[in-house]
Amino acid sequence: MKISEIYEKYNIMPYLQEHMLRVAGVASMICNNLNKSVNEELIFSACLLHDIGNIVKERAELNYKLHPNYFNKEVEKEWRKIREEFIRNYGKDDYIATYKILNEIGVEENIFNLIKSIEFAKMSLVASGNNYEQKICLYSDARIAPEQATTLENRLSEVKDRYIKNKGVTEDFFENLSNGARAIEKQIFDHCKIRSEDITEEQVKPLTEVLRNFDIHTC
Repeated sequence: MKISEIYEKYNIMPYLQEHMLRVAGVASMICNNLNKSVNEELIFSACLLHDIGNIVKERAELNYKLHPNYFNKEVEKEWRKIREEFIRNYGKDDYIATYKILNEIGVEENIFNLIKSIEFAKMSLVASGNNYEQKICLYSDARIAPEQATTLENRLSEVKDRYIKNKGVTEDFFENLSNGARAIEKQIFDHCKIRSEDITEEQVKPLTEVLRNFDIHTC
């Protein structure tokens, strides 16, 4: 099934679609220039599905601020209804909602397991390992701001206060995770023909349209 068909079937909000497509776009740039052997199909599948249940945690007022191009008061009632339906079907926890949807779609176990690693809290763990599929997925997610690809440092600066507040962690804990992200960046680009700064919104955006036709393999 094409990812665009999955998005349509589950009424995935446009800005969530664009986020996942951009993450996959960053991953595509990396994979196309990587001097290591990785499973590109696995990476793209995970990137394109990793936030599919995130609507259950979204707050309308935050969407107005962060996603003005996709979300406004005219569509608020429509998306609230979709969110309420998601919560009825999959619960209020965005991770659990995503996993339930993945099971419903019937994604292969290796995709499912890779998606479980795409979490900022796992930066240090992934940095210390040797799984480049995990590194690429997690790093690609960390390069996407609300409506564009950005640098890793810009993204870390953007999310710092919100992450510390929402997760109840210390600045030192956040800095440890950030250092994990920086380590992953170095690990990836030590084996890449491009530099991290070559990944820009202008380069990523055209790839998102191609990725809309990507086929997700199911069991």
